[in-house]
Amino acid sequence: MRHIYLFLLFLFSTSVFASESFGGIGVTVYGNPEGLRVAEVIPNSPAFEAGLLAGDKIVEMDRHSLKGLSQDECVSKLRGIAGRPLELTVLRDGEKLFMAMRRVSLHVENIDKEALRAWYGSERDHNLDATEIQVYAESALSGNKNLLGLVNEGRLLSGEAKLQSGDLKGVFVEKENVFDAPVLAKPVQKGSALKALTRTNVVFELVAEGVTTIQIFDANGEFVFGLDAFNALKGLNQVAWDASKLPSGRYLVKIHQNNAISGHFATLR
Repeated sequence: MRHIYLFLLFLFSTSVFASESFGGIGVTVYGNPEGLRVAEVIPNSPAFEAGLLAGDKIVEMDRHSLKGLSQDECVSKLRGIAGRPLELTVLRDGEKLFMAMRRVSLHVENIDKEALRAWYGSERDHNLDATEIQVYAESALSGNKNLLGLVNEGRLLSGEAKLQSGDLKGVFVEKENVFDAPVLAKPVQKGSALKALTRTNVVFELVAEGVTTIQIFDANGEFVFGLDAFNALKGLNQVAWDASKLPSGRYLVKIHQNNAISGHFATLR
């Protein structure tokens, strides 16, 4: 039986350097006689936005056939300069589709498991799922980046899947300036830090205890959620909300407390 190796779009094997940056589209693939077959698509990546699905066969890139090329050669063609366009010819259920997208600047970084477990406490050592790991990874972000996905043992980690023993890495994309104009009416005072925005919870940290109000706006500045005055504690807080029907994208979370306003941008996946 032929052994199948999974390749992240930017790598030639599932063993990677501590960190790497590159231009890519956000897929994992494996070899196919006609080119490549898509194994997984990273949410909110260029491939995801273009409509690429797991199981699709990529048979041409920029109108050049991939037939007869090695797996390594096909994967290397997915890489390129961030911002450069890439046109794919895809076979899906016998139908030929044409998809155009632009590579983005992606970064893969190791996530320190010991630091992760210390952040949650030793009692959570072996029970962390993808959502919890995402909360940690986003809280530890530095620089102008957004987290696209988590890779554990060479596979995308999502939902309630548990952390495995292999390497854990985050795939990050450089942020884009989605909001053309400031949404906040007055200068932001940093009295809080947004730890995570998921479809079920808002996780944030406060520098002091006090009556708190939360408002969330979409990329067009439209109000989508509000939580009126409640008493929040100093340190880590979590409130529930239902974002199951909201589209993925960038959102603004405004946290009002003690006559101060903190504004935080986050990506809802």
